[in-house]
Amino acid sequence: MPLQHRTAARAFIQADERILTVRYRDAKGDWFVLPGGGQQPGEDLHATLRRECREELGISIRVGPLRWVREFITTHHPGHDLPCEFH
Repeated sequence: MPLQHRTAARAFIQADERILTVRYRDAKGDWFVLPGGGQQPGEDLHATLRRECREELGISIRVGPLRWVREFITTHHPGHDLPCEFH
């Protein structure tokens, strides 16, 4: 099976000493992520981030410069429900 790639963009939104996160809860407990999500075909990352913040938070944002890149390969992080070929 071919490797499955998924590109996503996340927003680092800071106010004073606080950072905005999205809280999820599942059978394993609570976990937090920065707002954002998956890129759609033909969509640049800035457009992805603006769309996701509108959908998740109901806000319009100004996108600044790229701060970091995170690579996630499922085989390096056991215990996830993602396919073993996910990258």
